[in-house]
Amino acid sequence: MARAASQRARLILNESARYNIGPAVRNTNFPTLSLLFLHPRNQSRFAWRRGGTRRFGTVEGLEVGFEEVARPTLIDQDGQGDLPAKGRFWIDPARGTVLRSETEFRFEPARARAYVATQYRAEPKLAMWVPSEMR
Repeated sequence: MARAASQRARLILNESARYNIGPAVRNTNFPTLSLLFLHPRNQSRFAWRRGGTRRFGTVEGLEVGFEEVARPTLIDQDGQGDLPAKGRFWIDPARGTVLRSETEFRFEPARARAYVATQYRAEPKLAMWVPSEMR
């Protein structure tokens, strides 16, 4: 059952990728992908740096930059090489809530790049923060 669900998810991602613009082969265009980098088992794969602050409504977010340094990378170019990620999060330091994420991938040798920015907001019905906008 789990294998069938995994295969179905891969088919859906691949179908979505057919509509990507540009020469790069990828499945990086979903809003929560960057949250994978914050998982404790993946944190050591990245170099982290503390940045400034930025206000999101009534919440002050702390900027945390990241750059993937481990190989092979978590995301690849559809079996054609590593696809290192870099970017930044804004996190509410009091609660650990991700307020915004920005992630960039550079595709070589195509010299293309993908940039995904996701804004999050509180959803009272779910009692959690959810993606509200992706660019």
